[in-house]
Amino acid sequence: MQFPNDVREVFVEIPGFDSFWCSHRSRRGYSGVVTYARHGITKQAVEGFGVPKFDGEGRVMQTNHGSFILFNVYIPNGKRADRIEYKFKFIHDFAWKVRELADTGVPVVVVGDLNTSILDHDNFLPSAQCLTSCFLPEERLLLASITYIPQTLRDYLNKYRLVKKDVDVRRAHHHRRITLLQTRRRNAEKKSANSTQKLPPIPGWDDPIVVPVECGIYDKVGELPQPSLIDAFRYFYPNVLQAYTCWDTVRSFRRVNKGARIDVTLVSPALLQVEAHTIQQRYLSVPDTCGTDTAPTRR
Repeated sequence: MQFPNDVREVFVEIPGFDSFWCSHRSRRGYSGVVTYARHGITKQAVEGFGVPKFDGEGRVMQTNHGSFILFNVYIPNGKRADRIEYKFKFIHDFAWKVRELADTGVPVVVVGDLNTSILDHDNFLPSAQCLTSCFLPEERLLLASITYIPQTLRDYLNKYRLVKKDVDVRRAHHHRRITLLQTRRRNAEKKSANSTQKLPPIPGWDDPIVVPVECGIYDKVGELPQPSLIDAFRYFYPNVLQAYTCWDTVRSFRRVNKGARIDVTLVSPALLQVEAHTIQQRYLSVPDTCGTDTAPTRR
């Protein structure tokens, strides 16, 4: 995180609150998260989640508050082709960490920017889901390992289970071609490293997807545990539409509310039952607060 000095001086210390910061260790201003907690309620604070290759990017702050453990997370966006596999592996390892902790019986809360829309109606343009990161079925499938979602959506996502055999590769869609799919509407052709080739067609909902066997994504998807957390907003407001937290500011989509809900609160079922009223009253987006591509939420 990077702020002007005057802003940092104002927000680092808030009367009555402790702050716990986690930022990128080598690239200033690239990524980071901060958790504020009322003074004296935090027993322990740890940067990262125990995976060295991810912990250096300032994407997870873990705080123990006695009755529950909170993960403040900023998942990579994966919009560049070379980062999509990195994002898949990050979600996989983070999901395992959360589930491992939840299995001990300690209530867990996950808050932050998942950079992925979990449900279809969390995105204003469902037809674009399979074209860009944040809406890829693979990402949803990985997040489904820690988040309870309707069985109908689980069945829907199963259509996208990554395959590495028994598929005609010439007719399947390769995840490294995502950047080509993104530019299909703007260009008829794109130069690759070897030659100029026509762009592949936009994949249909039932089309198979293939990835390199060596990346291990298929195997990891198959190993993922059953879900352990609940999306608090959808628990209380399952049918609310256009409840977005992020918009494309380049195209001024915020003014017309064409966005996505990628900032969420996931909680253990037991904790949700105890704090249901508090969560329902406080989990509200504040869309009129501007200054960035995301809106804050009151929790």
